Amino acid sequence: MVLGLTGNVDINTIVPVVVGAHIRAEISDRPTANWLADQLDDELEQSCPELSAIVCTDLWYLNDERLRTRPTISVGEPELNALSAFLADKLPDVYSVKDVLIVQMDIRADDTLACCWGRDAESTSQAARAFVERYLSGFTESVARQHRG
Repeated sequence: MVLGLTGNVDINTIVPVVVGAHIRAEISDRPTANWLADQLDDELEQSCPELSAIVCTDLWYLNDERLRTRPTISVGEPELNALSAFLADKLPDVYSVKDVLIVQMDIRADDTLACCWGRDAESTSQAARAFVERYLSGFTESVARQHRG
């Protein structure tokens, strides 16, 4: 448990949406991450209402072993987000526009890690929209299955 604004927060009930702690990421990627977290919450409400998305920085996420065990979506380019940098060569591309944007996740595995990023803030936003349109339902189903055990 961690202390939240209204008391304790059970780490086992959150799905992190991770942005970089860099000031450019806070300014340009956090709005996209907040939008993506809202979309994820809407999907989770249907399949697993006890879970909720929370936006956090890569520093918090990477330094908390408990968070690293959770289903996660990383938002932002690897130069600004250490989690995206870590995942860049570990997850396959499922959608990309050459030299513009990438959505990464392993859709054949019951993997609950995804990464959305682009060459700039607008491209990252487009990557997040592509993820929501094409992959969010399947991602959420995997998260719900994993949570139920």
